[in-house]
Amino acid sequence: PRGHPRADRAVVDLADPAGVPLAQQFPGMLLRRQIDALMEAHDVAPGREVLTGSSQLAQHLVANGAGLTIIDRLSVLAMDSHRVTSRPLTPTRWVAFGVIRHRGDDPDPLVQALTDMLRDQVAACAVPGSIEMLNPDDPV
Repeated sequence: PRGHPRADRAVVDLADPAGVPLAQQFPGMLLRRQIDALMEAHDVAPGREVLTGSSQLAQHLVANGAGLTIIDRLSVLAMDSHRVTSRPLTPTRWVAFGVIRHRGDDPDPLVQALTDMLRDQVAACAVPGSIEMLNPDDPV
């Protein structure tokens, strides 16, 4: 949250939130699995957790003093910068996300419009070292 002692830092180290509640997604969710793997790889054990179903809800929890959170850079675009601040995390970690649908289905026009808008937004935010687009036709 704005005014938090770590908000003055240029970069936050993964071990810095020790002892501070961490607003995290529920176990098993994609971002949560990636954060857990990052913490395990660097032998960092989270303290107390406040669980939520989305990065946006985690930001609201942070804004209201529930602790800190680790989210992706795209989700930061939706935050209220008057109440919450973000800082880069070190070590860095790539976060994977995407749109999943059955290969044989023709998407609903509304789903396709949403997917196209998401791709446009990601492309507008893509900068070297931040967000990189993959070709949707490339196998992953």
